[in-house]
Amino acid sequence: MANEKKTPMQYWDRKLKTLAPSTQTEYRRQLNVFLEWANLTPKSLYDKTKDALNATDKRDSNEVQELAQDYIDHLEGLGRAPSTTNQFVKALVSFLNAANKLDFDPSPLWADKRYRGSKKISKDQLLEIYRYCQRAHKLRNRALVLFLKDSGIRIGDAIALDVGDYKNAEKYNYEGDQFLSFEPLETMKTAEDAYICLGSESIDALNDYLKERGNPPHDAPLFVDDEGKRLTRGAATMQFQRLRKTLKNGKKISAHSLRKFFTTSLQSGGMELEFIHCLNGKTRSPYTRPYDDDTLRTEYAQSYSHLRIFPYSQTQRDVQTIADENKALMERLAKLEKMIELGWKYQAPVAPSQEAFNQQLIDLATKNPDAIFEDVTINGQRVTLTGREYLKALNK
Repeated sequence: MANEKKTPMQYWDRKLKTLAPSTQTEYRRQLNVFLEWANLTPKSLYDKTKDALNATDKRDSNEVQELAQDYIDHLEGLGRAPSTTNQFVKALVSFLNAANKLDFDPSPLWADKRYRGSKKISKDQLLEIYRYCQRAHKLRNRALVLFLKDSGIRIGDAIALDVGDYKNAEKYNYEGDQFLSFEPLETMKTAEDAYICLGSESIDALNDYLKERGNPPHDAPLFVDDEGKRLTRGAATMQFQRLRKTLKNGKKISAHSLRKFFTTSLQSGGMELEFIHCLNGKTRSPYTRPYDDDTLRTEYAQSYSHLRIFPYSQTQRDVQTIADENKALMERLAKLEKMIELGWKYQAPVAPSQEAFNQQLIDLATKNPDAIFEDVTINGQRVTLTGREYLKALNK
């Protein structure tokens, strides 16, 4: 019995006894909450870390760091202070280094050093990037950004898709909105299946992009470069480097930022992490229960409002221009009517009806489906959206 191998938890219990009782309690609490969030056991976390550190592929060596970073993103989304996230990192390092002293590097996780790599991106920043896609490859870059935002998969898996993967996806509707569900995709990094779903924003963008390409055959790459060849990871990375220059604060974002956006947005909307990992192909615990396709599709559709960056209540600067011109006309009309009251013989012009004004907006949105219509009153609210979203809201 003396030679019986101890479990990682037993090693950690022995190490914790050297710490103050309050510290022991806090470390245990932090680790238990993390394990429940990640759907892991102490042993599976230890084994996962050991496998990652011994991985021959360097891309796999940071798997646990990435998982911990996702959890920290989750904590910060809940409003937790840096001191709380640092306490979690201390507990994690204490556990992993207790048995056989795994060489786990926590330095990127500390609050003062975090986010040297890809940072989280907000909906407003996504809109900034979307609007900037106005030069070469406008439709492709918009389609790629919205596809990554809606699917949450890695850039390498996205650019490996063919047109047929998109065209053969199953269409389904939920409360009047259109969605797509792909065949399970084996991801390149982890070999986990990703059950990709897409919402209307990325569907519309991809349809516009493929139409611009003349509706290519099913065996053509979904995303291509100048020569019509499959877009490479390097070329995609360069596009994101250009796009992020548009952000006012120079924030460093990448394709991976959209993967983080996918996870944190759906999680903030109440979706279980297990569902999210099934959708975006992230490594899952062997204890993750299987889900049928209908369940995943419904969960995704119900939570899509948290991914949407063009709410139904959005329109465009040009629409505001029309509204301003209409207001000026009404003011001019009021002045003319006042002059008539004072005895000036003049036939006052008839102000355009609300129906005529709305038709002007519809015509403008039809001609400019990608334009952003801002700060216009719709159903008593000041709103902003694309021309396409405006027409969709009106069921045109």
